[in-house]
Amino acid sequence: MLTIISSQRASKAFSAILEALGRDDLQEILSNWNDNELSEDGKTIICYIGRDREYSKGREGGKVTIPKKEFIEWLLGDGPFDQAVYGPKIREDVDWTTKIMSAREATGLWSELPKNDEK
Repeated sequence: MLTIISSQRASKAFSAILEALGRDDLQEILSNWNDNELSEDGKTIICYIGRDREYSKGREGGKVTIPKKEFIEWLLGDGPFDQAVYGPKIREDVDWTTKIMSAREATGLWSELPKNDEK
């Protein structure tokens, strides 16, 4: 389980990922994570909810902001390689694995976490 990180550290980590990977790779990860998108300025994770995404408003639709902390905790946890979500061969997907590992390293937080093989 990932140790909870502050929103400020998550924001810095997110900016570092954007700088290291670039907009396209980060957008791909966000899209695969939870069908989210990067805002035009690259500072916000957004999700359009509702049947028609951009035109729904109110309780049943519209645009919502997703906390960067939530994304970073998913990224540094087991989520990116969850076989129930991404299929049994997700770790064999070289492109996905490379992007996730690069994003993890870019956060500056990955090396601080205890690894599963450490006892």
